[in-house]
Amino acid sequence: MKDLAQNVKVDHSLSAVVKTASANGTGIDTKGFQSVTIIADVGAAGITLNGTNKFSVGLEDSDAPASGFAAVGNASVTGGTVDGSGHFQVVDAPAHAAQAYKLGYVGGKRYVRGIVTHAGTHSTGTIVGLSIVLGDPLSAPTSNQAND
Repeated sequence: MKDLAQNVKVDHSLSAVVKTASANGTGIDTKGFQSVTIIADVGAAGITLNGTNKFSVGLEDSDAPASGFAAVGNASVTGGTVDGSGHFQVVDAPAHAAQAYKLGYVGGKRYVRGIVTHAGTHSTGTIVGLSIVLGDPLSAPTSNQAND
């Protein structure tokens, strides 16, 4: 068995809390890493999800840490597809909640961030967290080891 923990770094782009409205995550610097994956962790639905009351999770990239973010295109992702807004998963049915989703990023921008876009009414919200997993470091072990 090989150890993966020393060869990845995990950063929260959007902390896992109840979301009742659309939100943009924090930009994550990918410098020093050769692979990037976004993980969307969706909790149990706080509303009845359907075609009207739904939300989407997506990915944006930029050359700057806090500005210029734009939706990624299909040429910049692996393991799935994105729509024109960079969304890779629509959560619009009860079976889509309480799931984890992932998408690989192979674009050329230095910064990436997760986004959540709501449609409809979300008065009680749903817990959603977006993490960026950085892999294949140029220098290992990575800095966010247990007990740091």
